[in-house]
Amino acid sequence: MRVFDYFFREGLRGVMHRSWEKVSAVLGGAAARTMFLCAEELGLNRSNNPRVDVSRMSYKDLDEFEQFNFFPHISGKRYLETEGWGTVICRDAGHIVGYTCYEIGGLKKIHGTGTFQLEANEAWIGPCYVDHDHRGRGINAAMVSRAIDEVFAQGVIRCFTAINSANAPSLSSFRKMGFSPFIEYSSARRGFKVCDVSTPAEWVSKISIEGVCQ
Repeated sequence: MRVFDYFFREGLRGVMHRSWEKVSAVLGGAAARTMFLCAEELGLNRSNNPRVDVSRMSYKDLDEFEQFNFFPHISGKRYLETEGWGTVICRDAGHIVGYTCYEIGGLKKIHGTGTFQLEANEAWIGPCYVDHDHRGRGINAAMVSRAIDEVFAQGVIRCFTAINSANAPSLSSFRKMGFSPFIEYSSARRGFKVCDVSTPAEWVSKISIEGVCQ
């Protein structure tokens, strides 16, 4: 049923792309790498797209969100009820077409990778998802910008995220908003590669993957 749902949402092109990612991961290709990014200049390079309807998810949106939700490990209810957590949604013609989650402080569990330790004034942005038919319209950038507004208002001074290196559109979107990669993790090599020599050591030490040392 999950495979059918994915095919229905992503289409043949999306299924082929995901299949190639999995094959690449086995072969040690790009899809086996996770890029960790950070943004400290939260007031810069923000998206201002008046054509995109974004808002913070509330309980009245929950049922529709759970129907739309693409990632089985994400619980909309948990993001509503956990202090410092939230979800930004985008609507088109009244229907949810995308969402971005965020978490402030605490130990962030990165699905399929490991954990990332956040300080009380740090936030994690993601996961993000946009319906296949609504991509390329600046929706992801608008939702991330709104999420940054939300966490900035709660005293956050820097944001982190992690993106599969094969996901070029998402990487490009985050880079345009001021996020910069600081370390790369290869699941094929079970190792890390620092992207920027000026990266603070404490950022690197935030990442924990069982059986792997930075």
